[in-house]
Amino acid sequence: MKLEKAVLPEGIKGWSWGAFLLNWIWAISNKTWIGLLCFVPVVGLVMPFILGFKGREWAWENNSWESVDHFNRVQKKWSTWGVGLTLGFMLIGALGAGFAMLYPTAFEQQTVSVENTPTSQSVEVTTITSTSTPAPETTPAPVAILANHLSGTWSSDIVNDVTLEQSANKITGHYEYDDDDSVTQSGTLDGLLEGNVIKGKWQEHPKNGKGKSVHGDLELTMSSDMKTLQGWYRNEDDATKETWIMVRK
Repeated sequence: MKLEKAVLPEGIKGWSWGAFLLNWIWAISNKTWIGLLCFVPVVGLVMPFILGFKGREWAWENNSWESVDHFNRVQKKWSTWGVGLTLGFMLIGALGAGFAMLYPTAFEQQTVSVENTPTSQSVEVTTITSTSTPAPETTPAPVAILANHLSGTWSSDIVNDVTLEQSANKITGHYEYDDDDSVTQSGTLDGLLEGNVIKGKWQEHPKNGKGKSVHGDLELTMSSDMKTLQGWYRNEDDATKETWIMVRK
């Protein structure tokens, strides 16, 4: 036998956690269509509270119930589910926040992974730009500009003519001269061209007669017209730099 709804029996009125927490879901199941006002802006902010206060009365009036006990059992289940789901979502949110605080690095890595997903052309381009290493700019080696320009015979202010040979940026040369003791000295030089500067070593040894071998370092700079080499040389055991000038013949 179905109960009449004209007068509310004892135990019907009261607060409904199921209607408050599950609002529109509870409203559809309990045929309380006014609960759909939860989707209306502004009204939707207060509607859950109205359902919490009046929901049990509306549910009793809008449905057929075998008894008050049957009604209370059904509404208790709604309240249990509402509270349980709410606490569950709150727990999941708290665990997520705690994980983010304890492991910020892992959270950032996950964020980067999602952002780098090529869901659109603009994202893909940004990812490539941010992670790829730009190729270093290549500039022509100075030797390419002066390739083979140093090969030839050069007159020197301190020795006889110097014959230079250039292969890529490697410079070699040889010369001869008679020293103050009329001993013919044979000299060689070996260096590298860096831009318009030759940096290298020189050495001399007696070609005939008595004497000792000597050696040292040098640095010569080519003029802008490529006709003059000017710089310095020094013996290995002497810090004094002496001027050395060569002019192309």
